[in-house]
Amino acid sequence: MTMKFIVGRQQDDVAARLYQQISTDYSTSLDKQFICLVPNHIKFNSEVQILAHLADARPELATNGIIASSRLQILSFSRLLWYFLRDDPKYQQPQLSPAAQAMFLSNFLHDHRQELPLFFGESRKMGFLEQLGQQLNELLQGNFSTADLQEILTKLPEQKQVPGSTLEKINELSFIFENYQAEVAAKFMTNEQLMAYFISQTKKRDFSNFNIYLSGFSELNQQQVQLLRNFDQQGATVYLTLYLNPDLKHQDISEQYYFHGPLKMLRQLGYPDLTTIAAENWLSCQTKRTSPALQALEDYWIDSTNGVPTSTQMDQKMKQDVQIWQADSVTSEVRGVANYVRQLVALQNYRYRDFLVLANNLPDYTAPIAALFKQNELPFFSDQQIPMANHPLV
Repeated sequence: MTMKFIVGRQQDDVAARLYQQISTDYSTSLDKQFICLVPNHIKFNSEVQILAHLADARPELATNGIIASSRLQILSFSRLLWYFLRDDPKYQQPQLSPAAQAMFLSNFLHDHRQELPLFFGESRKMGFLEQLGQQLNELLQGNFSTADLQEILTKLPEQKQVPGSTLEKINELSFIFENYQAEVAAKFMTNEQLMAYFISQTKKRDFSNFNIYLSGFSELNQQQVQLLRNFDQQGATVYLTLYLNPDLKHQDISEQYYFHGPLKMLRQLGYPDLTTIAAENWLSCQTKRTSPALQALEDYWIDSTNGVPTSTQMDQKMKQDVQIWQADSVTSEVRGVANYVRQLVALQNYRYRDFLVLANNLPDYTAPIAALFKQNELPFFSDQQIPMANHPLV
């Protein structure tokens, strides 16, 4: 495999390094097609930034600062399926929406209530069908098969303290998974089934005319990993951006807990040993995008997470960029942030788009942020994954 990796820490301008790479490749490979894959929820913003950077790098292609190109596509994984399969009969089959899936599962559990007493009993609970549908989707995304579930069933009894109810649940789940796929395939096509079909098709096609770039992904499911590996094996040039210390290529990574996510992605893609990656495929980013104070803060987080003693101390200059607050509840914490944003906008000429509010566990903050920001008349965008497969504009 010859995948290429654009790597840098959060303090490094990894995105700009990617845009530079796209512009360079676009200018030098005039006969190639370019696809940039990004998460659903940042597709539009990514498209604007990439095209703007390309217009700056290649002004002869732009008209009044605006550029359009049939050779460059910015897509999500779901939109990628449309791009390659839009004329395929498989894609024309009815799509299984979440609502249709819940109704289908309700009927399925009722029809098989004798074989599925546990799941049929749970189906009356609010939200259970949606959770079961999500579980089945994740099994498909993870490339699980009924045989895998049966293998788990045979091994679980060997472990101590595994309750019998767990075995019964997995046995019923295995039955559902096997029969669900067969019955759904006769009437519908799910996004996971489309992805599996596309993955099988990539093995028969030459992709040497494609450059494929990935940006903004903190994790990949097994279907996405397999697709990227197929692209690479079938001749495509694949770039992946990773928030990772570039120096780790020559260091022991066994205790790099802070970078667990990107290192896991590398293992999934077949690179458990970073030293096996050729130097020309390890593209480090050195340009900084944050202030020295935030750089020092990230360095401290990296060291403390990895259990490394740190001597980093906050000096007076750093305190101008980093403030530490303490709140007695999530509500008071969010209210303090909202008031602070209002003050800076009103008194120091800040704009709302200058602020980025982060949380270590976003679900705990979603409702308070929505309520208190609305109460304080603060416009905001919640940067969470939103399925776009059935969006009317798509």
